[in-house]
Amino acid sequence: MLSSWCSPTNRTWCSTSSIGVQSQLGILSQLGIHIFHLRIVAGMVHSMVITEDGALFYWVSSDPHLRCQQLYSLSEKTIVSISAGKYWAATATAINDVYMWDGKKSMDKPPVATQLHRVKGKKIP
Repeated sequence: MLSSWCSPTNRTWCSTSSIGVQSQLGILSQLGIHIFHLRIVAGMVHSMVITEDGALFYWVSSDPHLRCQQLYSLSEKTIVSISAGKYWAATATAINDVYMWDGKKSMDKPPVATQLHRVKGKKIP
């Protein structure tokens, strides 16, 4: 997990060698999304970031333009935690719901997040 911050000139800084993280943070700023604190995770073929307000964005290494996209299937949820494995990704929401998806299958289309119904995350204050 990495933290990021904006300088007074609104340039977002992050030191990492993950797939396109620095360029994606710049793109988010260009879209008017000014990120002051975030969490970033990277799997083998995918990376994700959650913003301070709980929005989830992702990008995949197979995209030659490394487009950063919001995961709209979870846009009405407040994401508080993210994790990425080699291919799989997981999120936890503010109401302790847990969702997972296969990052490898989402290389050509948006990920399909599946709620794990018998799993509840630890309550986060």
